[in-house]
Amino acid sequence: MDCWLDVAEATISQGVRELVCRLNAGSSSFAAAAENLRRAAQLRLSRETLRRVVEQEGRQVLAAQKSGA
Repeated sequence: MDCWLDVAEATISQGVRELVCRLNAGSSSFAAAAENLRRAAQLRLSRETLRRVVEQEGRQVLAAQKSGA
């Protein structure tokens, strides 16, 4: 699965990753965030892909906080 996530990171731009996280923060579910992304940016990601992006970004934020970056 980690290899698959690496592929997703290479194909989903940093800007889209940020937008996904911002939309998810205000949504009640990953499915709702995926629908908001589709409507706001005309981008389609499955709720599972969206979940993976959000969780990966969260792990990176935690790692940066722990390292003091």
